Amino acid sequence: MATADAVADTGGRSLAIPCDAADGPGVDAAVRQVLDWEGRLDVVANVAAIALSKPFHETDPEDWARIIAVNLTGTFLVTRACTDALMATHGVVVNVASTAGISGIAGMSAYCASKGGVVVFTRALARKYGPAGIRVNCVCPGAVDTAITRALHGHTPPPATAPLGRRGRAEEIAAAITYLASDEAGFVTGSVLVGDGGSQA
Repeated sequence: MATADAVADTGGRSLAIPCDAADGPGVDAAVRQVLDWEGRLDVVANVAAIALSKPFHETDPEDWARIIAVNLTGTFLVTRACTDALMATHGVVVNVASTAGISGIAGMSAYCASKGGVVVFTRALARKYGPAGIRVNCVCPGAVDTAITRALHGHTPPPATAPLGRRGRAEEIAAAITYLASDEAGFVTGSVLVGDGGSQA
C-alpha cells in the first residue's frame, strides 16, 4: 500500500491489491481486478519471494513446500493468469530469480531450488511465447539490502564479498527490471540479467 501511495503522491495512477502469490484463485481474482481497472496488461513483474536459512537435513517439508509455493509456483500462477492479456498487447514478463538459482548457497537449499526453477521457467516461456510476441526475461540479484536479507542476517549482515565491495540497492534491481520491460530491450528474451556486484564473475 505504501508503494501505491508513493506513486499517487507523484501524480501517477496506482492500484494496490493484497494477494498471496501462491493462492491460484486469489491471483486470478487480482488479475481480473487489474484488467477491470486498466483494461489491458503490458508488463508483469514477478517479485514476490520468501527465504529460509536452515541446514538441509533440518528443513521441514512444510518449509520446503511453502518456499516453492511462493517463489516458483507463485511465478507460474501469476504468469498463467496474465498470459491471455499479454498476448493481446505483445507484453512483457520479468521474473526475479536470484544468483542462488545459478550457484548454490549452503543452508538455503529450498530457496536455491525455487529460484533455479524460475530461471529455467523463464527460458521455457521465452521459447513458447516469443512467436506470440511476448518477451520473458529474468533478473538474478546477488546480495541486495532488502527485507529478506535483513531477516536472514539481522541489521548487520556480513560484509559484502563482491568485487564491487558492497551490497546492491533495491533501486538498482528495479532499474534492471525497468530496462527488460522497456522497448530498449525489444530484442531481448529468454535472458538472465545478473546484478550481483561481480560475485558470479
